[in-house]
Amino acid sequence: EHNCDVGLIFDLPIFGNDTPEVKKRKQERTVENAALAIKHHEVKSLHLYGVMQGHTVEEQKYMWSMYQPHLDNLQGMAIGGLVPIAGNFAKLIEVLGCFFELTKDFKKPLHIFGLSGTSAILIINYLSSLYDRKDVTYDSSSYGSGAIRRELEHIWSGMTLNFGDKLSNKLKEIPFASPVSVAIKDIAEL
Repeated sequence: EHNCDVGLIFDLPIFGNDTPEVKKRKQERTVENAALAIKHHEVKSLHLYGVMQGHTVEEQKYMWSMYQPHLDNLQGMAIGGLVPIAGNFAKLIEVLGCFFELTKDFKKPLHIFGLSGTSAILIINYLSSLYDRKDVTYDSSSYGSGAIRRELEHIWSGMTLNFGDKLSNKLKEIPFASPVSVAIKDIAEL
């Protein structure tokens, strides 16, 4: 609490092969974790974000209903478990659309875990605009993992990430100009 600006509730991701009972239990445990975190929240400058899990409207509505008693004590809401459906844009639109709809009256920041690529970012930006949300953030560990290996082509092209030793996957030049990148003469400096 003393070293962070934002704390995210420890969530239990649900997977497609989880039984309905297992999914419900994971959602319930995540909300129990939220209640526990709220109870022990001492540093008020640390913003607590709840974390939603759900790949169907019913799953998300169920979890959102469980979060209702805790919403006043949360400073934001996030959604996780999107990596397995990131390539299925119809499903991604359905899941994110439901998340934005459920949180439309929740006037606190939203965060979306685990998405990158031009298509996913366009979906997020479209929904942010549609719901007049200027407080939506997103991240992806694949961006960081790819950056370490200079394998960033997937971010700009929206193609599937393919880690490994394939030289065609390696970034050979900075794909955009920024005050920092224009100072880099040799990508090996990174």
